Amino acid sequence: MITLKGPQRKIKTATVTFRDRQLSLSGLTDDDQKALVFVDENKQEEIDIFEPATRGEDGRIGPGDDMLIWYYDLNGKPIEYQMPKSTKTTRLWRIRWQMPDLHRDKHNRAMKYSSPFGSGSHLFIPEIVRKAYKDGRVIKRLYIQEGEKKAVKACKHGIFSVGVMGIQNIGSNNRLPYDLQLLIQHCQIQEVVFVLDSDFNELSHELKPGARVDLRPLSFYYAVRTFKEYFKAFSNTGIYLEIYFPISKQ
Repeated sequence: MITLKGPQRKIKTATVTFRDRQLSLSGLTDDDQKALVFVDENKQEEIDIFEPATRGEDGRIGPGDDMLIWYYDLNGKPIEYQMPKSTKTTRLWRIRWQMPDLHRDKHNRAMKYSSPFGSGSHLFIPEIVRKAYKDGRVIKRLYIQEGEKKAVKACKHGIFSVGVMGIQNIGSNNRLPYDLQLLIQHCQIQEVVFVLDSDFNELSHELKPGARVDLRPLSFYYAVRTFKEYFKAFSNTGIYLEIYFPISKQ
């Protein structure tokens, strides 16, 4: 039995969960978020990528009314990471908190999203993109969105997209996620569009007296610069990509 952090709504069969509301606000249905993935080494099942659940104070996942997001690779296998100070690996997930003010980072800032400590930066791949990869379909233009729901929503409307956990999390250890490299090569991608949120130039709600007001725009600038440098490396393998940096409207 886990100890839940903060008030939680009890889930009943007929109850509209926080997950349901999140999907609805993004223009997504329950069917939009389902995926055919491997539940063990040889067995595939259709599962919910977005699931009503929570993380307890002991770090375990259990029943609750936050939104859990599961990560799978291009082949539909669970993405795993090596736990800090351990040789063991475990499943990767991310959680969208219903009440961010109850979940704060080391700087005491409210967090909308959390992922396991030490799990690193990973690519979120919607089912439509996974199917295109498996079928060897040509994808001329790929969009990279900040967030999982945005990527699924774009795919729903025929815009091939993958998600990153944040604008600064497009890669790690000075390289892009391996799945993104495979996708670009296998699907013969020619153009990559890194979509930035429209609030790039807004002031922080937690801006303190004396703090620099340009920190947020600078953060976006550095993210775009890093993105550009990552993709330059493809020219060394004979792949020349056109890259774009539009700003989305919320």
